[in-house]
Amino acid sequence: MTTTVVKLQDPNAEYTYFNDWNFFYNIDSTDGYPLSSEVLLKNLKAIEQQILYLISTNKGSREFEPTFGSKLPSLLFEPCDDQTGTFMQMAVIEAIGFWIPRVQILPGSTYFIPVEDDATFYGQISYKVLDLDVKAILTLKLPSLAASQ
Repeated sequence: MTTTVVKLQDPNAEYTYFNDWNFFYNIDSTDGYPLSSEVLLKNLKAIEQQILYLISTNKGSREFEPTFGSKLPSLLFEPCDDQTGTFMQMAVIEAIGFWIPRVQILPGSTYFIPVEDDATFYGQISYKVLDLDVKAILTLKLPSLAASQ
């Protein structure tokens, strides 16, 4: 996963617009020190983590929030073809549009391309963080988990 950031304006770097807990912050069991240096993510890193958490959560898997998540995890079990790639694109756009209102998906630049030879989907999510006036591109490589290709 890689992220490309394009700043439209240079927001004040000292000001924190968004915070989010780092889900990958772990304590090492041998010495008790953190494995990751960041406990609290800020601004664009926090938004990126929210997007990844949202699209990797299977819709309906949360008991008290059954509409949270996306259909993307279940689509990984579908055949590695263009139709599934289109469904992935629609699932991501729908989930982000509903759950993360501060993020605007950029039209025509979010896609998932199937590569049938290695049963992988290469995806790109292009978005704009409205409050920061920043455009970013999140690239993903997702395995197709379909039983037969």
